[in-house]
Amino acid sequence: MGTPDGEEPDHDPTNGRWLESRVAETLEQWGYKTARNEYCFGLETDVIARRGELRGDPDDFLVVECKDWHQVPVQRDTVETVALRAALARAMPVLAVSRRASASAWRLAEAVARSPLPQGATEGSE
Repeated sequence: MGTPDGEEPDHDPTNGRWLESRVAETLEQWGYKTARNEYCFGLETDVIARRGELRGDPDDFLVVECKDWHQVPVQRDTVETVALRAALARAMPVLAVSRRASASAWRLAEAVARSPLPQGATEGSE
């Protein structure tokens, strides 16, 4: 059961909506417009964000997945999923993790962070 619109979600170990709210609120403080639980390429995405004033930077558009997993660390497939979804949307992938990630997930996330965006992925690129 989700949190009704307009209500603050509690930190519930079975529901990560509280983390999605915190991430969206933080991005809004940083000047982004956000939407939560929108569908991106047929998959529900925790937070999508667009900078209020575009700068022509890779982080003008963000695709964010939030994971508040208590029992197991975030695995590599989660990193792959958010990276692919962001690439399709020509956005920067963001994975917000409240606990821990596996070593292979961490290595992949570092590799994705170092990878250049494809040509044409941002406005103003040639």
